[in-house]
This record gives sequence, structure tokens and C-alpha cells, in this order.
Amino acid sequence: MGADGAAVPEVDAEVFMEVVSRQIQTLGWKEFTREVLDLYEGPQKASSTHQKMKRALTLAFEHGARSSADLTTSFAARYVKERSKVVSINTVRGELRYLKAAANYAVEEDWLFREPKWRRVWPRKGPRARRVLYEIEEIAAVLGHLRYTASDWRGERLHALFATVAYTGLRRDEALYLRTTDVDLGRMVIDVVDRPERRLKTEESEGPVPIPGELRGVLARWLPMAGEWLFPNQTRSGPWTGGSYGTRPTESIRKAAEEIGVEGLTLLALRHSYATWARRRWGMNARQLMNILRHTSETTQANYVQPDVSDLVESVANVSYRLTRRKAG
Repeated sequence: MGADGAAVPEVDAEVFMEVVSRQIQTLGWKEFTREVLDLYEGPQKASSTHQKMKRALTLAFEHGARSSADLTTSFAARYVKERSKVVSINTVRGELRYLKAAANYAVEEDWLFREPKWRRVWPRKGPRARRVLYEIEEIAAVLGHLRYTASDWRGERLHALFATVAYTGLRRDEALYLRTTDVDLGRMVIDVVDRPERRLKTEESEGPVPIPGELRGVLARWLPMAGEWLFPNQTRSGPWTGGSYGTRPTESIRKAAEEIGVEGLTLLALRHSYATWARRRWGMNARQLMNILRHTSETTQANYVQPDVSDLVESVANVSYRLTRRKAG
């Protein structure tokens, strides 16, 4: 009986002894971060995954985590509340997934007593960002602007990168991690291959991507200026994937497009626009486009091709609830 007279439930002796005997040795956050990130090094993980985990662990420290034992439900609740003030809820959900993976590892190594569920504090999905379809005329205008303003090596590089994605629909990192040897102007293809520096999104992502005639001329002009990497950084020691704020690839493209009144243009938006115009204007069938974009399913493919509103409007032209009277015999 308990102190208040209520019955005290029996405790399984074996479970009790396991709990008592289990030695939990929490790690300080710096050491815990090092241990977790060691798992994300090497060929088994993409470098981007390593960076996302590092970012999540850094954010957790900024929000008060000081040891592996701090990855509790109450911490997750505070984290969601504070982070959702500055970023989208979908971004918070992504960060929590990485922190939960780190917490599960802590449980395996006896640095955290129990697996965190976080079900009560896990935020619901927020609205998906609206995908903007850029008109062919807008993309053509940006291409022309980049070509006209390419007064130095950096300008030529930006024009060649934009043209490559606009004419092929390559994913951002697929384009940025290309080597010049991946471009075969004789065969008119770009070979997308998996690399230690940047793992491809899926196994199906590897393969040849055809080069349209207009892009061939751009690449023929740019290749002698490139070096080992098709789009190298300023020192040509690696791919152009970083830089100070405002000089990174996507920021540079967005800024150049805004100069002629095209707002919010990104490399991902180019891929979506390519997919839509390939079906609507350029006569590709679904299978051809799926092979070029190297999607793994028709569902994914469908998400990239925006519906033609004019066709939808025309399709409902005969929808009516008016009753037609029969003519008297």
C-alpha cells in the first residue's frame, strides 16, 4: 500500500534490475557532436547529410542543449516553439528528424536513458511553398542578360551554369559538381555520375542527359575557360558550391534575374520550369522527360509538371446544370 492507502503496482524484478544496472554516461555536447558527426563521415553518407546534421546539432546547442541527456520531450517542445518564430514549420520538422536520429544513437550507446518519442510536440506539416512557373520568355531574357553582361571569367561562369540547368533540367548539385570530362559534345550528352564529393539523390540519378543544340554552343565557348571542374570556385581548387554571402551560385542567379525584373528565380525553379515546358511546348512524352530528369516514379514526375490552366478551363466548357426542355412532338 502506498502512503495514501492506494495499491502500489508490482514492479517486474528483472526489469527493475536491468534499469538499476544500466549505466548511463551522458556526454557533453561538444563530445556528443563529435561522436555523432563521425558517423556521417565517409562514403556511407552524402556530404550534404553531414552538413545538415552538423547544422541541427549546432542549433540544438544554441537552444540550450548541453549534454546528450538534454534531448528530452520538453527540450523538443522549446525548440519547436523558438525555431518556428524564425523559419517555416517544415524546416523545423526537418531539423527535428536529424536531432531524433542523434538521440536514437545516444540511446544505443547508453548516453541517453530512453528513446525520445516527441509525438506530443512534433509539429504538423505546414503549407508547401508555391512553385513558380517561369515563362520561356523570362528565362530567355535572363539568358540574354547574363550573356550580355558577362564581362569577365565569373560572368562567363554564371552564364554557362544558368544555361546548363535551363537547357537540361539538372538538379542544382548535379550541375555544380560536374567535371569537364562529364561533358561530351561529340555525343551531345552530359554524364551525371556519383562522386565522393557529392552523392547523387538516388541510384537512378546517374545517367546521360542530352544537350540541346543551343546549349552546345554555350558549353563549347565555356569549356576552355573552366579547368577540372565545369563550374569551379574562384581559386579553381574545387566546385563552385560556396563563397561569401551574395556570391554563391543561387544568390548570384537570383540577383542577376532581379536586375531585369524576374523575381525569385533559382536553379530548382529552372528544373520545374524545364519539366513543364518540355511537356507543354517542346513535345516530350512522359517517358522521355522521366528519363531526362531521372525521376524514380511517375508520381514524382507529376509533381514537376504544372497543369496548363487554359486546357483545364477548356475541359470544363460543357459543364452545365441547366435543364434542357424537350420539344413538343
